[in-house]
Amino acid sequence: MSDKSCVASTAEDHVAASVLREVGRLAHMADCAVGARLPAPVTVAQYAVLETLSGHEGLSITQLADIHTVSQPTMSSTVAKLRERGLVETRTKPGDRRARFVTLTPEGQDMKAECDDAARPVRSNLGAHLSCADWIALEQLVASLNGHLSETLRSLES
Repeated sequence: MSDKSCVASTAEDHVAASVLREVGRLAHMADCAVGARLPAPVTVAQYAVLETLSGHEGLSITQLADIHTVSQPTMSSTVAKLRERGLVETRTKPGDRRARFVTLTPEGQDMKAECDDAARPVRSNLGAHLSCADWIALEQLVASLNGHLSETLRSLES
């Protein structure tokens, strides 16, 4: 199947749609498996935010919403629940008191580590089913699709 024929063929459109559905199913099943192991009352969405914040000095609600492809109100609610439990805090940006950034607290870092430990067996088990080279190739394919779909969504919003 060449790159050009993949776009033009109805049969291949069906394959693309089927693959995207399966990717969604895989993501859902992985979330369910990880979620079943997370310490209560942390949700998969909350853990995802903790993971994202652990790699950044601080992100705005808008940035977090964009990264996780959810609405700002949904992300605001997720962050509020984490803040109520002392896992994150919001700070103003130096020089712009209107801009607020979400950061992990020490308790949030500890909870993220606890969640990592809980999720590790699920991820290790899944990881064992493909070679390292396959995971790298899959990561590249997913990144390519992610970039394309993100551009498509942005163009629809314009």
